[in-house]
Amino acid sequence: MIDQGRAFAPVYERIYPPGEPTARFCAARHPGGGHPSLELGAGTGRVALPLAGHVGEVIAVELAPEMVEQLRAAPKPSQGEVSPVEADMTTYEPDRTFGLVLCVCSTIGLVHDRGVQQRLVATWARALAPGGALVIENHNPAAIEELHEGRTRQTAIFPYPQPNRSLLTHGVLDRDNELWTATHVFFDQGTPWTATEVVRLTGPDRVDAYAKQAGLECVERYADVEGSPFTGNEPMFVSVYQHA
Repeated sequence: MIDQGRAFAPVYERIYPPGEPTARFCAARHPGGGHPSLELGAGTGRVALPLAGHVGEVIAVELAPEMVEQLRAAPKPSQGEVSPVEADMTTYEPDRTFGLVLCVCSTIGLVHDRGVQQRLVATWARALAPGGALVIENHNPAAIEELHEGRTRQTAIFPYPQPNRSLLTHGVLDRDNELWTATHVFFDQGTPWTATEVVRLTGPDRVDAYAKQAGLECVERYADVEGSPFTGNEPMFVSVYQHA
């Protein structure tokens, strides 16, 4: 598991969108019945905190101590409870069942070993309560390929709605090993920040195969948590799985 906490913690809440839309999407898939929820790679609680307000208790697993520290210091949700767990999600073994398990924000791509990815999905499947749902959000490899326009190296800039805020990304695409190395320069009010992440390209078909081996089936797929249709080339995909 790649620990990016030290690099991303200072700007995590600014570089990623607010977590409330993701929380609402995930909460709508929770079966109720008082079951807790489990988020893997919870970061600073961007999603876990608003999710607790919708569904109650959330166990938030995060590897980076810098992220966990921010989560513990964050204002408590008006309803529900978030319990931070500082742990590597690749070795974390749930000791209870959950109405909802979520791994969003392309976190599964930070796991580079295909066998470990498969094992994780199987572990999460076993942790689902009856009627529970697994939600996985990840980069879409087809969109990264399209961004590169056939090149190995590509640079792109992504503006933000906030004034004087943008993200400059230089990507290196290793097609043979299915790896994408992205060096980001984040500009906010004239102050730059930089970090590099390496992700294993993991598309929806591959995650579907993991899920099928774990006894799950894909019951919903979208391009984002707003429910936009997924046609194959969108930057992200969001898949919802339940026991077959």
